[in-house]
Amino acid sequence: MEVKKCTMEDLENLALWSMQAEVDARQGSPWGGVSESPELLAEVRKSVEAYLTRETYEVYAFLVEDEPVGHVVVNQSGLYPGLMLESFSIRREYRRRGYGTQALHALMEYLGETALDLDVFCWNQRALAFYKHFGFKEISLHMNYGT
Repeated sequence: MEVKKCTMEDLENLALWSMQAEVDARQGSPWGGVSESPELLAEVRKSVEAYLTRETYEVYAFLVEDEPVGHVVVNQSGLYPGLMLESFSIRREYRRRGYGTQALHALMEYLGETALDLDVFCWNQRALAFYKHFGFKEISLHMNYGT
């Protein structure tokens, strides 16, 4: 698996993939699900553009035989012991093929890191199972009242 640093040239594809990942991650959310739409795509595009232009963030795509299978947004601010993954996703059509595991290993090797941090919503059982299987440990719990 190849890791490629993304640029503004990748914005449209990253926005589309990020929108799809958000729709999937929001299934079962107490805030309600969302559907793919031009409005959501425009909102997500702004977020991705901000990540691509901020100094402390990097966006990487994961390629298999030159085909992008997923992407990650990495917070490199130094506030965490390892790198903080702001978002990590494998494109829908490539899930359940081992690419997520390959991608995280490739990212750590590419960046020379041995520690990663991330946040996962408690209702995202698929993501929780994946990260636990990879070896992540729960270290905190964020709670909300009134949502």
